[in-house]
Amino acid sequence: MKLIDTILVALCVGFFMIGVSEVMSGEGNSISERVGNNYGIFMLSLLCLFGFRYIRAKRKKEEQQDEDSSNTNSSKKKK
Repeated sequence: MKLIDTILVALCVGFFMIGVSEVMSGEGNSISERVGNNYGIFMLSLLCLFGFRYIRAKRKKEEQQDEDSSNTNSSKKKK
């Protein structure tokens, strides 16, 4: 895991915990009203999660392409 991955996961967990804390201690009659009041915090958490998954998938794809190109180069050298 790289530093950016760690930061994004920490932000995701942090925003989610803040959102849950605000829902539990927030004002409002119903749980859905309290979740609605803190919708932005939960969306920030999801944004960080999606960013983490996007960066990780992009890195894996680049590693796979590098591996494929190195395999192709090594097979050409053998011939």
